[in-house]
Amino acid sequence: MSRSHLRPAGRQPELWEKAVVAIGYLLLGFIVSRAHPGEFGSLITIFMVLGFLYWLLIARNRYKTSEYLRYHILQALMLNIALAAALWLLVSFLGMLEVLPLLTAPIDMVLVLLFAPIGVAGFSGLSVKSFAVMVIAVILIADALRGNLSRIPYVSDGVRHWV
Repeated sequence: MSRSHLRPAGRQPELWEKAVVAIGYLLLGFIVSRAHPGEFGSLITIFMVLGFLYWLLIARNRYKTSEYLRYHILQALMLNIALAAALWLLVSFLGMLEVLPLLTAPIDMVLVLLFAPIGVAGFSGLSVKSFAVMVIAVILIADALRGNLSRIPYVSDGVRHWV
């Protein structure tokens, strides 16, 4: 993630807008970090929750909603899609390679390292993937609570287009 701090044009975001955005990122981080590889029910759930927030707060009255709220809700939606696609592609690719006899053991080690619950930074039961997603969510929440428009490479470019 790029640490460039963009400020929304116009007014400073209100407290309720910051709270909605923080809850959206918290849901994103929690649900995506708890999803098991190949299980996309919870990823679809967060997509539907964020989609409902988008419809409720933005789509119905697009021009009355602040740029700050539109930007962050769309970024959470697009980040959810990007994470789901990346996880799905990784698990599918490693599953295809696992058929090769010499690659079975290294691929199993990679899958265990990424997805098996281990003690990470004092949190038991978190996998490396879960920890990384939660760290991203916390960084995005901190940026959102400061009133910044955080920039995630490739994801934010699409968000800028749709906002």
